[in-house]
Amino acid sequence: MANGRNGYLLLGGIASVGAGAVHFMAAGMHTEHATLARLMVVLQCATGLAVLLSERKVVVSSMLAVNACAAAVWAFTRFAEVG
Repeated sequence: MANGRNGYLLLGGIASVGAGAVHFMAAGMHTEHATLARLMVVLQCATGLAVLLSERKVVVSSMLAVNACAAAVWAFTRFAEVG
């Protein structure tokens, strides 16, 4: 553990940045929801980087909220046959 950081925080931060990168690469497929795709890129990358740089609970909570929201919207669009 570097600087008292939890390995799970590092993994979560890297995963969030990775999810933002995947959204960036797939943004072309989301032409009908381009603004939402760009928003998810920014939010996931920003919160992931913030977790990598800070271990404050509010930062970790915001990353969890952003990624939970992304997963919930994705699941909704799959099951409700939206988009």
